[in-house]
Amino acid sequence: AITLLIVNHTQRAIIAGSLVPLFVAVVIVVSPMRKYAVYERDRSVSVVAVQPNVPMTGAKSDEELNELLERHLSLSKQGLQQTPPNTPSLVVWPESPMNFTYASNKTFQELVAKFTKENHTSLLFNSLEPAPGGGAYNSALLINEEGRLISQYDKIRLMPFGEYVPLPQWLPGASLITGIVGDFTPGTNYRLMPIGGRRVGVFICIESAYPWIAQTFVKEGADGLINISNDGYLGPTAVMRQHLANVVFRAVENSTPILRVTNTGLSADISYDGTILQSTEGFQTDVRRWNLGQTKTDRTFYSKHGDLFVYLCTAITLLVGILIKPYLIRRIRGKRI
Repeated sequence: AITLLIVNHTQRAIIAGSLVPLFVAVVIVVSPMRKYAVYERDRSVSVVAVQPNVPMTGAKSDEELNELLERHLSLSKQGLQQTPPNTPSLVVWPESPMNFTYASNKTFQELVAKFTKENHTSLLFNSLEPAPGGGAYNSALLINEEGRLISQYDKIRLMPFGEYVPLPQWLPGASLITGIVGDFTPGTNYRLMPIGGRRVGVFICIESAYPWIAQTFVKEGADGLINISNDGYLGPTAVMRQHLANVVFRAVENSTPILRVTNTGLSADISYDGTILQSTEGFQTDVRRWNLGQTKTDRTFYSKHGDLFVYLCTAITLLVGILIKPYLIRRIRGKRI
């Protein structure tokens, strides 16, 4: 509108340029008046969010590994002491450089089974799991109160050059480049996890930057979302706040609450409207007790249809461009003459 007023001083341009900001003002005023569905905080499942602050170098010895594992367990028990009695609980451990390998580590399997049984809780954690062809998945695993593995989500959208190299194998020298963290196999299944009678979508780290990941989970029937992440690789930079901002957008787009549990921060309890109800500090050991999501009664347009609006805008732009192209050509030629 401003550009139109500057480059064209005709009566039509002045009217159009004035109507645009007027229309925006009307939308801003009218939007809060709309009656949205009622959301109530669901207290049926108590979530213990563990922020262990594991160093980016991980565990270099068995002693360090045992110390970090004990830190996870002690923080978990500390959080469980705050949960109301007779309430289903879920302990969430974030993505971290510890690289749990549940499938191949019998000792670790026994440890988490014992923990969940003794504390009557489910456990969600990040694990390096085997993939077909000798590959590996970056996975989120759910252990129930009986100590059994009942659900696994394999990260679908991997980090370029971190978890895979986005170069064709036929390119000379491509095989010499490896991912910084490792070379992972992408998952393909948007598996929802059964937690306390709820169906929850769990997405990992950089997947928060891709709207269609959370949108697909919600479209598949998720009534709550959990994001586990490890954001400490670049130190105390803006990256941690940017990743949190990504999750805020995912909550608003789908009008769905999200619990974000990270290794080094910023962990957060985010409401369906993007309000950050609680947040931890960066690079500090912490534990929080939150409730799993909120009761929902409807879905947003984006949850139902994804990027349909974007596609329509693109189609309209192309159509308008095709229609006015002859007029622009004639006008340009006329000016040259």
